[in-house]
Formats: sequence, C-alpha cells, structure tokens
Amino acid sequence: MRHAILSLLTLCLCLAPLPAAGHPHVFIDVELTFVFDLQGLTGIHQRWVFDEMFSSQIVDMVDANDDGRLSEAEARNIEQEAFVNLKNFNFFSHVVVGGRKVAFSKATQFVARQNKGILSYEFLLPCSVPVQAGAKGLVRVAVYDQSYYSDVMLSEAKPKLQGTEHQVVNMQVRDAEAVYTEWGPIQPKEVLLSFAPR
Repeated sequence: MRHAILSLLTLCLCLAPLPAAGHPHVFIDVELTFVFDLQGLTGIHQRWVFDEMFSSQIVDMVDANDDGRLSEAEARNIEQEAFVNLKNFNFFSHVVVGGRKVAFSKATQFVARQNKGILSYEFLLPCSVPVQAGAKGLVRVAVYDQSYYSDVMLSEAKPKLQGTEHQVVNMQVRDAEAVYTEWGPIQPKEVLLSFAPR
C-alpha cells in the first residue's frame, strides 16, 4: 500500500496538473554545484529542498517503522519509487552546451535526507564538457518544471564551483527566456557558465 501511494505522490513531480489545478502543488529550491576536473566540466551536482507539506507526505509514505526518520532502506525506496522516473523529464534540468540541448539518461550519487521535517535530494548529473586550448566552453543551465505542477526555483545562494584549479571560470545568474505553460508564462533563472584553461 505504501508503494502504491508513493507512486501516486511521484505524479506530483512528474505529470501536468488537471485543468482545475492551475498552480504549483510542490515547491523546490535548487542549489547547484558545477564539478570540474583536469579535463573540464564533469557534472552538475544538485540539491533539491522540498516544501514542508510535500516532505511530510513523502516521508510518511516510506517511514515503514514510523520513527519519523529516514533509514538507508527508506531512502533507497524514495530513490526507486519517487526519483528514478524523473529521468523521463530530464530531472527538470534544461542544459545547453554549445547551442545543443543535453539529455540525461541517469543521475548518480543520489541521497535523500530529512532534517527537521524537510526532505532534500542530492544527486549528480554527469555532463562531460572538455576544456579546449584557445576556446571557451559555454554552458547554460536552468532547472524548472514546464508543466508548472512543481515550482522549481534556483536558490538565492550563488551556485558553487568545485575542482576548478585548472580552469578560469566565469559564471553569471540571470533571467532566462520566459517559458510558456498551460497556466501562463514563468520566468526561470539560468546559470551561464564559460570556462577556459588557465
């Protein structure tokens, strides 16, 4: 029964709303970390922090021993029942490299946590963008749900950089182009990232 209800809750993240519900039902703050190595950009680490109501619903459904906390097994259940399916929606991640959209077939390093009643996901989207001598890598990243069932917003905290000892990286957070949904336009933020060898 818990699995069935959890699967239904997953629809809150993955499916467009019914016509009678023209507003977000899930609220997610997203923190980004761009991960580099000697070769260039290797991945985009994301931390999603959910609103209190959705957090409570998800945790209640997987909390098999009713202790109000997430065990490792319960966190794995969240991954399999409520996260993996997001690959069909590109993990709400709209990434453009050199003018071409990037499709993500999987996420790695998934962790689900609960802290003071708030659920968070952490995961890495592998994204190989090699740095080239005499050229700048150019990457655009926005995270949003085009159905607008989930209100996904970049955190006010500045995105982080990791492993940039071998690159010069410029980063700008700006308004992306307006996205038109069934309920009207939304204005996501996007990160514009450029990098070159030191």
